[in-house]
Amino acid sequence: MVTPLGNGVKLSWERLLAKHSGIRSLKVEDLKVNGLLQSEDASLDLLSQMPSRVVGAVPYGSSAGEFDSQQWLQGKV
Repeated sequence: MVTPLGNGVKLSWERLLAKHSGIRSLKVEDLKVNGLLQSEDASLDLLSQMPSRVVGAVPYGSSAGEFDSQQWLQGKV
């Protein structure tokens, strides 16, 4: 189970029961568009044009509770 609260059933339920929220403000780092945004200014410009800046993003990475696509998906993501 992968949710904005984390990767894994146990962790997601623990965070849910502890009244954590996976909803947060959108960050420039969330705008990974396969390397199309080559500058910080371009990313900030795109962020400023978003009609909504609220996100329920899945934590991405290789740390505990984060989703690592390389572990689950074959090929590029």
